[in-house]
Amino acid sequence: MCNKKTQLCSTNRKSREDKPESSTIKSGTGILAVCTCLISQNLCAEQPSISISIASESVNHGISLSNEEPTIGLSYDHNLSDNFFVGAEVSIHKTSGPNKRQGWQHIYGGYFISLEDDKALSFSLSRYTFNADFPASWDYNQLRVDLSLAFSLAVSYSYSDSYYGRGNNSQRIELSWLHHFNEKYTLSTAAGLTKPEKHVYLEDFVDANISVTRHFERGRFNIGYHYVDDSSEFIHGLQNTDPRLTLTYEWDLY
Repeated sequence: MCNKKTQLCSTNRKSREDKPESSTIKSGTGILAVCTCLISQNLCAEQPSISISIASESVNHGISLSNEEPTIGLSYDHNLSDNFFVGAEVSIHKTSGPNKRQGWQHIYGGYFISLEDDKALSFSLSRYTFNADFPASWDYNQLRVDLSLAFSLAVSYSYSDSYYGRGNNSQRIELSWLHHFNEKYTLSTAAGLTKPEKHVYLEDFVDANISVTRHFERGRFNIGYHYVDDSSEFIHGLQNTDPRLTLTYEWDLY
């Protein structure tokens, strides 16, 4: 999932933790926008932000977490200083799927370092909890490291202590790219490899996404396309792993 500090964000925000790719779930290119904010624009680090979003569904690494149901999300980001950031988010959707999923919550904190030659490094720790009716909880913790290269390219590594309630840890490496056409339009793309701990039901899988964002004065509209290979189908089901198009609108409340 996503890390607002390390995920796609609008150019006037700095604190974005790891959360999914649409709805409140976005692609993994946010550290690039974060670097632009912190280094190029030198914005006030202590300014908190609150936003609400509505999306066609919640997607994480090409997999639908809401069983193709629309989602509503609320997020809070706060940069405690030029380096430390924290935040929280909630996503809800119609009860769906065999496990009666209804949404998820996410809290996070991290540390951001500006390096030489327009590079930056971000470390974050996240806790995810899910609303679902089944014995094996999906809840997990995640450690993530992001390296931004000249504001346009980022390499990310993450380690999770559980993979969707299976009790098996997982690792992920991701390459992402962000391009600002102008103040109104942004293009982002990402591709990643997820490697769950070896298990009879778990296989490595590759995913990719591409999206275009239209920025407004108090919000942004995003249209994204998400793909994940067939290796994820056994665990998540065909309906949640087919290629899909997502639509998201996010309002800045503060």
